[in-house]
Amino acid sequence: MRGLVSLSLWIGAVSLCHADPLFESHVPLNIRLEAPLQSMARDRASEPQEHAGSFSYTEADGTLVRFAILVRPRGKNRRLREVCQFPPLRLNFKKGEVKGTLFKKQDKLKLVTHCASMASKSTRASDHLWLEYLAYRIYNQITDKSFRVRPLVISYLDTKSQREYAQPGFLIESNERLAHRLDTNVFEQNAIHPRELHDDSQLVELLQYLLGNTDFSLIRGPQGDRCCHNMLLMGETPQFLPVPYDFDITGFVNRPGSVPAEGLGIRRVTQRIYRGFCREPALLEQAVARYVDERVAIVTLIEEQATLSDSSKSKARKFLDRFYDTLGNPKDFERRIVKRCR
Repeated sequence: MRGLVSLSLWIGAVSLCHADPLFESHVPLNIRLEAPLQSMARDRASEPQEHAGSFSYTEADGTLVRFAILVRPRGKNRRLREVCQFPPLRLNFKKGEVKGTLFKKQDKLKLVTHCASMASKSTRASDHLWLEYLAYRIYNQITDKSFRVRPLVISYLDTKSQREYAQPGFLIESNERLAHRLDTNVFEQNAIHPRELHDDSQLVELLQYLLGNTDFSLIRGPQGDRCCHNMLLMGETPQFLPVPYDFDITGFVNRPGSVPAEGLGIRRVTQRIYRGFCREPALLEQAVARYVDERVAIVTLIEEQATLSDSSKSKARKFLDRFYDTLGNPKDFERRIVKRCR
């Protein structure tokens, strides 16, 4: 375990390590994934089976690179048949095979998929994926203490039916590589006290309010799981930094069937409710200032997402504008955020 001094240095400072080359670019990477796709889509077991597959892409110099990998479905909500027809995946690379390639040092990577059927050409399904991708990019804009993502154009081959499909997707930086980049530790425990949260967790709480997200917890995981729900806890006692992920059940994405957490008094994910903890006013002011400073850059991220339809861009901007309207209205800010803290 690293000491407390190193923790205080990496929080709020420039990271000591650059992101891996795979996540340094936001140019879509064309890949080919060959696996028993329909078998994975039908696998709804609590412990899904891992399948042998093939992963390939072309290097910048035109060299075709191919890896033998293991693939399995992952996730909880999106593996429900009524939520997604095709689940997100976990790609398990062999570190020995990826040496000297764009995927060097990668081991297990989360692949966020299009959720719809493999043959779907739905712009709506594609937009939901890219909005979730943008949620990660927005938080990248706020802080480097966030998961990097890489967009993909995926050519799928079902190795049983030999049918081919083309769909979008994106990869998420692994827990281990994020911890390495930030020179800290992944902390595993069932729960922590709110007083153990680092001051920078205020940025996380404002992000969740911006996105209209209630499907998270900064201090505990679901029953039987480690802390925290849709958060990676990093650092060591007495202060831990949560790093958020999984933004599909948010008002920003607004995927059909998404509902907010129970007991909060709201019925739609597009209704925002602040779920942050009460802290020193100065900390909230600093966090708000950070979001205000990055407003133009965040709007630019949305505008320049070429794979997102114009209608979804417009809705995303309007949803974002309502967040900033609250920040800029003292009475609204007091009522909706300051007095709502726990």
